[in-house]
Amino acid sequence: MMIVIFGIRLNRYLKKRRKTVTSKTQFKCKDIKINQTSSKELSKTRYPSHKLSRFLMGLSTVLLCFLTLSIKWILLKPIHISMTEKLHQRLPLFFQQHALCPIIELRKEFNIITFPIACLLIFMFAMMQKRNQSKTKRWFQVYGALPIPVDFFAHVKRTFSAVIFAIYADELLHIANELISDDDTPSDQGVILVYVLQIIRVLIIGLRRYPILAAVYLNTVFTLLCATLYAWFDFAIAIFHSSLCQSDFYPTDKNFNNTEGQQLITKFNYYGTGMKLLYFQLGTDVPQYLCLAYISIKLPVLLYRRIRRPKETIDGLTREQEILLYSSLPHSTETQYVRNLFGIIVIGPSNHRYAWISRYIYRWRDDFRFSSRVLSVYASVFLLLFFITVQMILHGLPLLHELQQSLQAWIDFIISAIKPPRENSAQKTKSEFQLPDLIQVYLIAITITLTIIINQLFVMLVAIRRNLLQAFRGDDCEIPQRTPSDSIEQTGSSVHFAGYFIGYLLWGYMLVGVLAMIIALIGCSFIRFGSVRFVEYILKSAIPVLLIIGFKGYLNDLLSQYVFLHQDGNTLSLKNRRLFMVFVYFNFFLDAFLGLISSITRIGRSIIGGILYMCRLDYATTGRKLETMDEGFSAYCGFIHMECAHRHPVMLFFASHLLRQYLGSSKNVSRARHKWHLVAFLLTNPMLIYRRKGYLARSHIAEKHLMLMDLKRSQTDCIEQPTHKINHHVNIISQVDMNDFMQQQQHF
Repeated sequence: MMIVIFGIRLNRYLKKRRKTVTSKTQFKCKDIKINQTSSKELSKTRYPSHKLSRFLMGLSTVLLCFLTLSIKWILLKPIHISMTEKLHQRLPLFFQQHALCPIIELRKEFNIITFPIACLLIFMFAMMQKRNQSKTKRWFQVYGALPIPVDFFAHVKRTFSAVIFAIYADELLHIANELISDDDTPSDQGVILVYVLQIIRVLIIGLRRYPILAAVYLNTVFTLLCATLYAWFDFAIAIFHSSLCQSDFYPTDKNFNNTEGQQLITKFNYYGTGMKLLYFQLGTDVPQYLCLAYISIKLPVLLYRRIRRPKETIDGLTREQEILLYSSLPHSTETQYVRNLFGIIVIGPSNHRYAWISRYIYRWRDDFRFSSRVLSVYASVFLLLFFITVQMILHGLPLLHELQQSLQAWIDFIISAIKPPRENSAQKTKSEFQLPDLIQVYLIAITITLTIIINQLFVMLVAIRRNLLQAFRGDDCEIPQRTPSDSIEQTGSSVHFAGYFIGYLLWGYMLVGVLAMIIALIGCSFIRFGSVRFVEYILKSAIPVLLIIGFKGYLNDLLSQYVFLHQDGNTLSLKNRRLFMVFVYFNFFLDAFLGLISSITRIGRSIIGGILYMCRLDYATTGRKLETMDEGFSAYCGFIHMECAHRHPVMLFFASHLLRQYLGSSKNVSRARHKWHLVAFLLTNPMLIYRRKGYLARSHIAEKHLMLMDLKRSQTDCIEQPTHKINHHVNIISQVDMNDFMQQQQHF
């Protein structure tokens, strides 16, 4: 049946291809010419790439990372040697912390040295930040506003912010470990107090890197200088603290009572007393130290550029407006999106420097860029996966080695008690019941888990871009349509996106790991023991059912395509009504049996699918009609709608163009003429009247806005999601209207 149906489909596909091969070839040639011209035009609009500066930046980062790892090697080597000597002498395995450690780590991660400095820098940056004039009477009159750490909707130093958030992965892992295992929780503290302290700890961790991000966003000489000195000092404290105060393998005098050095003894028995543990410690710190080295090098570079080429600032222009001006530049993604939208230029193969890496997996587009929020979350997630995997391997292999020895001894004891050895049969009985290698099973399970999780993350990254582009053009085929009454709910859900993503990823990693461990254990057990009779029994029960289901499925496809429907199934229209009714009549009784089997497999597929897709927020586990019950999917929808509302390329390009025109004519045009220009513009585009801040502030009932704006069907915002559903009576600005408007300005 499979050969017949696929053979017919292949034959019809080849016939259809022969008919249209000429037209397709001509169309491809035209497309190639357009793409070639478009790529050349795009390359002309870009700034020249500074390959030498990027090479020097990467080389400096690697050298600084190597230098810091060498310093840590020098600090950890005496501790390792002392631990091996204590092991041979059978003394308690712990090292004495440095005298400065109690000052640095007052209550675990509460950094008493860098935390006050960070708070002081934040206060200084806040006093430098100017307040909006509409809020001058509320706080500090003119000055005193908390600086923005990262503008998640803008393309400002995305790589830098992603590296900052990647550093948080190690600290997030420590918090997750403490929440799962309550070993460090004092018994005299209540549950509420414990979680309040955890929340305070998270806030403290966030405040430590807040000044660095705020300094880069403010982009002044003073803020960059302060951030550079603070980053160097924090890097030095991090090296000192991870070497002489805390360690992943060597217990200190404070946490020795937790395990009494038993974990270190287990690692010494498995890895040996050589320098392997020291190499593992330094290898684990490589990604984090690379990120810290990048920050320490990047900040002086930004400071040097700011001093050498001071930007031309305009009085009264906020930082957000300065960022908005970039959206109308020829090389910006918003400009390229608008050009592609109007057919002025067609986006072909990308000339980006990273496009060749993902040529076969992810097609790079020059008219789209991910926001800083997406890059920051993915940077944290990938580094978190690295830390989890390394810890599971380094800490899990010694435990599994001891566990296998204990289980094998216990099984041998049971076998010898049930069946006493006779002559030379003892050795034979012992060899027949050898357990599979648990370490091999464990490594196979981790490899399968990493492959599945990384594949899901990349697929979700592609889905984010696809859903954002769909939201830009008003397509709601995957993401539910947004209504203005759901703005509060969508905003609240958008806030949860990053946290839910990381939490779902952790649970997905653990669940997929358990499932992969079970599958690998069963597979290795069958390979070792060779239980052929058990396999034959399963196959005898399953193969007939699978054959019936497969035959019935292919039979339905064959009859539907070539017997029941017109045009070989291209249209949903019956051509043989009599045979269809007869087949449905007899199929009514047959599918009752198949439905019972399908209901059983449905439960299994749901469980396995829920486990494999746990880290995918873009899929609702409850189905399309019940998708609002899935908090993860709701957070994803809120994120997409919030990104669409604030990062729409057409909106940013249009607002940037108006701002540039306003700044260009502000010196020559009076305030009265600006008002006349505004009146002419609003008369041409009446839909924008109901989106002005003044109109929304004076209105108290949101439904009146909807009645004025939504003239036939539209419950969505026509400005934020311009689609074909917009009423044709509403005048949206076009190229002709823009030319007329410019002529009116010249007459004024």
